[in-house]
Amino acid sequence: MIDARTLLLAEQSHRDDGDHATADLLREAASAITDLRMTLAEIKRSTYLRHAQDLAETALADGKHWTDKT
Repeated sequence: MIDARTLLLAEQSHRDDGDHATADLLREAASAITDLRMTLAEIKRSTYLRHAQDLAETALADGKHWTDKT
């Protein structure tokens, strides 16, 4: 799998060779990958928090604390 860092290294190489159009495309791709990773991390975090809240609410409705062994 190609990550954003690899694309940025390729971008630098193409720019050094004078191929600015390809370098620009590589930079845009690296930026898109970074943005998507950040969005996925936010979704993961919010999903985790929502599930944790649901579990806590269920435990409260059952009258049990999450640390109860029974």
